Amino acid sequence: MDVSHFQCLLNPCEHIWGDIINAYINCTKAEPHLMCRGGRNVYLEDTLTSELHWRYGKYLNNYKPDKRTDAITERISNYINHDMVFIPINIKNVHWYLMVINAKKRRVQYLDSLKDLLGHADADFVVEGIRIQIDVAKGDINTTEMRWPDLDIHKWPVEEVFEHRLQYDSSSCGLFLINFME
Repeated sequence: MDVSHFQCLLNPCEHIWGDIINAYINCTKAEPHLMCRGGRNVYLEDTLTSELHWRYGKYLNNYKPDKRTDAITERISNYINHDMVFIPINIKNVHWYLMVINAKKRRVQYLDSLKDLLGHADADFVVEGIRIQIDVAKGDINTTEMRWPDLDIHKWPVEEVFEHRLQYDSSSCGLFLINFME
């Protein structure tokens, strides 16, 4: 990554790409005090893994998670040992929003600057992809000290956090996403 990748942050009409969001996520992960929010420990997922979840959920018959070639057991163990999991969602390289698996509230929450203007089908595929991976990893994960009340996140209520739209332009969704992750 070089300076040219960051030019999108200086142009108010330019989309922020996943590599910039991943750089932010990695910087945040390096600061332990940012990994605890209100007494709850947080896991920040990257955009590439979010895309992997989406692929597993959307193309059930084409992609089968394989514990031998993918770090499914480690990933699911990381998730269930945190109170909240923040997952950036991208809709067709057009819009970013944040999905939060909130174990303490037993909810899947959407923080979307456009509210539900573009819908959340992509997040539904991500949840389904995670469910599939949980099923694959179930026998290999230690659930004795997990922070989640159960592993059935696909049955948890979904909650849109914002009552009103926050974004009125066509390009600031990536900045909203970064702000929501903080």
